[in-house]
Amino acid sequence: MKVTTADVTSREQLFLDASLWERLQCKDVDEYSAQGFNLNIKDCAGSTALMLASLRGNIRLVRKLLELKADANAQDKIGRTALHYAAQYSGKDYTEIGYEIALELLKAGADPDLCGDGAPDTTVLVDAVFGRIGGVKIMDELVRRGAGGELNRAFRYALMIKNVPAIHKLLKLGADVYAKNIDGDTALDLVELSEDWAEIAEILRESLEIH
Repeated sequence: MKVTTADVTSREQLFLDASLWERLQCKDVDEYSAQGFNLNIKDCAGSTALMLASLRGNIRLVRKLLELKADANAQDKIGRTALHYAAQYSGKDYTEIGYEIALELLKAGADPDLCGDGAPDTTVLVDAVFGRIGGVKIMDELVRRGAGGELNRAFRYALMIKNVPAIHKLLKLGADVYAKNIDGDTALDLVELSEDWAEIAEILRESLEIH
C-alpha cells in the first residue's frame, strides 16, 4: 500500500518536511534511525528522503541514508528512483556531484534499469541526458551495468535538446543513428522534423565524423 502524507504520524511528517526543505541533517537521521524510524517513508508524490537528498545534490546525506540501509530502489509515483534524480542533477554550476551520488547509489545496489509502468521514458540513461556534465560522465557506468538497451532512446533525446557531449558519448557507447523507434522513425527522421533541423544535422554530422 502506498503511504501518503495523510497516513503518516506528525513525527514522520516532520521528517518528510525536513527532507523536502533541505533541513534534514545527518545527525537527525541517526536520531530517527536509533528510534526505529522508517527512513523509507514516502510523501504524497512517493518521494523518500534518499530521493530528495539526491535531487538536491546532498551527497553527505545520501551517504548517511545508504549507510543506514535506506532503499536505493524505492520508486516514486512516476517510477523514478534516487538514481534517476542523481543522473539528471546538474546543480547551479553544472557540477559533477550528480555523478558522485549516482556512484554511491550504484554501489548500494541501485538498479539502473528501473522505470515506472506509467512513465516508460523515465529510464536512468535517458535522465542522464539532461544531467549535463555529471549525467554524461555516469553513462559509461550505467551501460557497464546493463543499461545499454536504452542507448538509442537516450541518443534521440540528446539530439532533441542538442546536448553535444551526450551525443558524442552515446555514439561512442554504441548508439545506432539508424535504429527505429516504435513509430518506425530513426534519429535522422526526427531531426528532419525539428525546427532546428540544420543546426542539429550539423551537430550530428560532426559527431559521426568524430566517431
